Amino acid sequence: MYISIRILPLRNEILYIALLSLGCHSASTTKYPPGGFSYPESFSDKDTNFYFYPLRSLLSRSDSFRDAGDTTFYRDMHEPNLSIRPQPSPTCRLTYFDSYKVPGRPYRGPVIITLTPDHITIKEVDSVDTTCSYKNPPLTALEEGHLRLLRHSFPIESNGKRRTIVQHYLDSLGRIYPQLHDVTYYRYLETKAFTQISPCFFYKEREIKISPAQFDTLITGINASGFWQLPHEIKCEQSWTESFTIFMEANTPGKYKVIKTDWCTNDTLPYRKAWQKLVRHARMDDWVHLEAQQEPPNH
Repeated sequence: MYISIRILPLRNEILYIALLSLGCHSASTTKYPPGGFSYPESFSDKDTNFYFYPLRSLLSRSDSFRDAGDTTFYRDMHEPNLSIRPQPSPTCRLTYFDSYKVPGRPYRGPVIITLTPDHITIKEVDSVDTTCSYKNPPLTALEEGHLRLLRHSFPIESNGKRRTIVQHYLDSLGRIYPQLHDVTYYRYLETKAFTQISPCFFYKEREIKISPAQFDTLITGINASGFWQLPHEIKCEQSWTESFTIFMEANTPGKYKVIKTDWCTNDTLPYRKAWQKLVRHARMDDWVHLEAQQEPPNH
């Protein structure tokens, strides 16, 4: 067995070591601003189904139920749950859901862009299988009625928006059937009604290699943009459409952060520009638009 050893000139060797040190610094010693969530000390298997775990106690029960449904999408896309434990290296993930159909242009599905210290991964949904689940044995008549009601009115407690007569009706049903107040019962009915038997989402994937300096520039921009101090949900005062949903996540060795928002015409906060730089590095800026515009994206 022969081992070939190449002795570098001293100047080149010093340069090589310096560049190697810079790469290690970017990934392992980056300091993150205050904010975000600590990882749970323990969790059950069912908790891994909630991809925004720290928000469980912050979201309304209807939002919590709806966001838990994103599990199907992320699992079909073979994406890890960033909210429950640190990844092997710092990871930022942008998920862009777009159901806005531009006349005269082919529809493009949801996009996931993931940043790690040495590459950017882009996953684009290119087909959806509507036969990915089957209808289970029928619900009882009572269960069917409850499921229809909960899909329309969950949670049934007063929200200040319903007519008084409607709220009185819901209150009376809640006294007769206390389980209508329980999100677990709602999930039970949805699961009993349909079971997923195959992936619903199919995607194409590509990867772009990046340098330590590029990673450092992108992560520094996100850290300096106020991202870590912003609330977990940013609602738009003005929006062209509600068909866009955007998740921005950061997974670091010590904490996790997520922001949920949509496409706004008046949100000019720096965090959107910082994440748009990631989109440009991913060569997806022809489709994914995060910065405020007065025309809908891809118009």
